[in-house]
Amino acid sequence: MYLACERSGQYRATKKVKHDGNNTSRITGTKKCGCPFDMRAHRFTTHDEWTLTVVCRLHNHPPAEHLEGHSYAGRLSKDEKTLLMDMSKSMVRPKEILVTLKQVVQRAGRSQMQHLLGELAKYNYIERHRSEESMMTVTDLFWAYPTSLDLFRSFLRILIMDCTYKTNRYRLPLIEIVGVTSTEMTFSVTFAYLQYERVDNYAWMFATLHDVMDGFVVPTVIVTDRELALMNAIQKIFPSARHLLCRWHISKNVLTKCKKMFETQQKWEKFNHEWNSVVYSSSEIQYEERLKSLLKEFSSYPDAVKYVMDTWLVPYKDKFVAAWTDTCMHCGNVTTNWAESAHAKLKRQLGSCQVSFQASFEKIHSLLELQHTDIKASFEKSLTVVQHQFKPSQFRELRGNVSISALEYLLVESKRANSIGIDVEACGCVLRHTHGLPCAHEIADYIRQDRPIPLATIYSQWRQLHISICNKEKETEVTCHAEVELFVNKFNESDRTMRLELLKKLKEIKKRPVKGNEKVNPKGKAYITRTVKPGAYVDAFPAGLKPYIKFVKDVAANGNYGFRAIAASIGHTEDDWAQVRRDLLRELHTHKEEYITLYGSYERFEELTSILSYFEDSPGYSHWMTMPDMGHLVASCYNLVLYHLSLQQCFTFLPLRTVPVPQLDRREIAIGFVNGNHFVQPGHPVPPIATNWRKYRHPCAVDWDDAYVRRIQHFKDIIHDNVATRETFDVVDVA
Repeated sequence: MYLACERSGQYRATKKVKHDGNNTSRITGTKKCGCPFDMRAHRFTTHDEWTLTVVCRLHNHPPAEHLEGHSYAGRLSKDEKTLLMDMSKSMVRPKEILVTLKQVVQRAGRSQMQHLLGELAKYNYIERHRSEESMMTVTDLFWAYPTSLDLFRSFLRILIMDCTYKTNRYRLPLIEIVGVTSTEMTFSVTFAYLQYERVDNYAWMFATLHDVMDGFVVPTVIVTDRELALMNAIQKIFPSARHLLCRWHISKNVLTKCKKMFETQQKWEKFNHEWNSVVYSSSEIQYEERLKSLLKEFSSYPDAVKYVMDTWLVPYKDKFVAAWTDTCMHCGNVTTNWAESAHAKLKRQLGSCQVSFQASFEKIHSLLELQHTDIKASFEKSLTVVQHQFKPSQFRELRGNVSISALEYLLVESKRANSIGIDVEACGCVLRHTHGLPCAHEIADYIRQDRPIPLATIYSQWRQLHISICNKEKETEVTCHAEVELFVNKFNESDRTMRLELLKKLKEIKKRPVKGNEKVNPKGKAYITRTVKPGAYVDAFPAGLKPYIKFVKDVAANGNYGFRAIAASIGHTEDDWAQVRRDLLRELHTHKEEYITLYGSYERFEELTSILSYFEDSPGYSHWMTMPDMGHLVASCYNLVLYHLSLQQCFTFLPLRTVPVPQLDRREIAIGFVNGNHFVQPGHPVPPIATNWRKYRHPCAVDWDDAYVRRIQHFKDIIHDNVATRETFDVVDVA
């Protein structure tokens, strides 16, 4: 018997593929990567015994992160096969069979709402509700599956929401908030039954979501239809999020209201064409020109023109016209179709609009489990399957590191690059601004240099191929009863001299101020650990910056302070510090020659490799984060602006190799030289740009610093010269 890895061997095409322009054969891919792992098993003839020989114990690929998506793990058990056969013989529909295989229905003699709350607790859902005190009636109910919230932490940029009706016999509207993964699969973040569709109800739902996400995870783009109460609630709870209106709903409303105003189908189609050209205008100048043309062409239809102007363009053009929406990174999500699709799946499962809360929850829970399984399988496909259309060398660094969806966007853009070349104006850079992916002129430049597309140029969401699990430590009660009793016994048994010594020790403890624990490194610098006071670290910064510090987020003290701070800043949990180490290590080695030049020696490159390659808890001093060297890695890896603040030195780090992101869409994070992650108010003074950025940045990154000239001068005006603003020495382990 031979035992081998499922990725062993090489792909063997069974049909010859024709490479002509009209070829419509399906896209293929393979998991095979020539893995050498091999074992041989031999059974003895005399006894029921086996001998196992390991021919090769090594794999040439990392272990699978998810079992979902692998044929072996997807096999049915013996009992499941029996159940499947019985239900198939009874002519049960396949989708009902699948649901039955995933759940066991248990009913209890309780009210519908009591049963629903019990089921939510049984499956460890996060649940919040409001009720009328006089009648003890639940009015609003919010619930979310922990895995769904972990998915939201992993893919927090986009939220799509819509309300659906006829899902229960009580006629309560069901709100479903939907997110999108790197593989462009939707997941349900949370559900809510609301008594009324009013600002107060929506605001309560959003505030609850904000609360269960610890207040630090905020979406940057929210897509809805034109529900005024919903829009006002978003502005109230998520004021910094970019709110977009669904283009599909707008087109549907224009069709309903305006089509009847035209006497012929031909005139309506012409109006609709002109209207769509306005909506998809690529610039404000083009928008003004096309709008002027529409107003002139259809001046004889004042009602239609008045409707589109007063209802949509004048108040909301920045929320759905491409000239404005394409300035933010919405990753292609400009409609609520993802939410509509999720609603359609749910309603197909429910089958009837007269179902109870209990039956509705059972269907939703089953859908969530299937949803999460499919998402993990899609991650595994992106990690292991190499589609043959992505074999060209420009995708070499990206295969297995970014989602297949991102590769498909890049494949289309690389075809544009053949005709556009490196002409930035002709390119338009729409894909860079809306998806965070290299656009045509960037790809053309890499092809011209005979370089693969760098992994660092891909926005982090497309590189996220796992679910960031949030493990909150349970707080336990801390008491000292046993220790006090031991002390009293020790005191009573001691002579007078020993008693005086013990009392002296107690007085020393009493005089000592209660602070966070401190760790001192070999250079004598103190690192304060977790505290709950927001202003505890204000004195650790130059006095001129104190008025601009909004709040402080501390991180756990285990030697990975700096990496934990970065993870928390970019939207992950602190426990993702190992992923940050891996990301920075990949960034360092992907651009090895550039960083050797920047750091000035191969020895420093090796030192940083050694620091980043440590993935254990409580690393020693030699494996802590160092600044300013790692500031360049962080900014370039995650394509963000990093502020490093301390009493000794302050810098601003900018990405080295990417074109500037529009200022409204830039991610700016600030970390301080204490054990915390420090967030500052918008408009704060900005430290001078790190000198090595100006020396070693790529030409495409030249304009990153334009937006900070005034704020840098403000910093210089309020900060004294004793704070270094040039890269002259290392600070170890910012956190």
